[in-house]
Amino acid sequence: MESVLGKRVSYDSEPAQDSDDESDDESVVDSLMCLLDDVEYDPSSKSDRDDCKLKMSLINFGTCKNGICLYRDGSVLGDYIGISLPETMKDAEYVRIGVYLNHHRCVTSVSAPTFRIPTMSATQDEMVKQYGLTLGKYELVVRPSTLENSQVVYFKSRAWELSRDFSEAVGQQWPKFVITGTAYKNKKSYTHAVSNEFEVRSKEQSVKNKASMGLSVRCVKKRRTPETEARASKLRIVHSKIIEMRQRLQEEMQKESEYSIRRNFIVSITGSEAKCTKCQEIKHLLY
Repeated sequence: MESVLGKRVSYDSEPAQDSDDESDDESVVDSLMCLLDDVEYDPSSKSDRDDCKLKMSLINFGTCKNGICLYRDGSVLGDYIGISLPETMKDAEYVRIGVYLNHHRCVTSVSAPTFRIPTMSATQDEMVKQYGLTLGKYELVVRPSTLENSQVVYFKSRAWELSRDFSEAVGQQWPKFVITGTAYKNKKSYTHAVSNEFEVRSKEQSVKNKASMGLSVRCVKKRRTPETEARASKLRIVHSKIIEMRQRLQEEMQKESEYSIRRNFIVSITGSEAKCTKCQEIKHLLY
């Protein structure tokens, strides 16, 4: 008698003839195949977000001494904040966007931002009815086919309430936030992405921040025109695509490593018993 995945299977010297042995073989194969199923992803779980390899790019966010930062009361000049969805989400029927405090012990709800384009709110209402969705106050829904380049979503930063009372909730002066995206087809999720974490501050104090980061406090302010802003916007999109291509490459390499381990495991199990015809069929397929 030998134990395989919690099931006891008897191995005889003679070929099996009865249906009971055949059903045991099928149950073992079914148990092996269940190992290949993915665990359901929960964007509200910090551990699941930390394990998510696919990243979303943050657009028009600033930087401070602690990293990426949103200066909510800073000057806008057409630079609306936003996110860039990964290429893998372009063909989705809809994408659920969520905003979370990136802390384990915090359960405080976060308010979702406001779309820069008002018609996107109307599109969201249509999708909620069409797909029977229930959204929390921290969630939004977008249709990639209606977005700029099928991936860019812009928000209004000043109407976004993110910094009220959250410091006390997490016991930290500058709490961290993240934005998640989950793409759906046929009412089933098929890919997930998460942004880098960021802080929220009222306004930028450029001299103080640069000094804290060891940079020169002298700066030359360049005149901003619609033409230079258009070129800068295109450059940001190109940069975000480069980052996404690198992330997709890393994701594929990770998948290859995981599938190789699973394949070798199944091959080692199926190779231990010659009488299991279904196991041998699976083994031949793997080769």
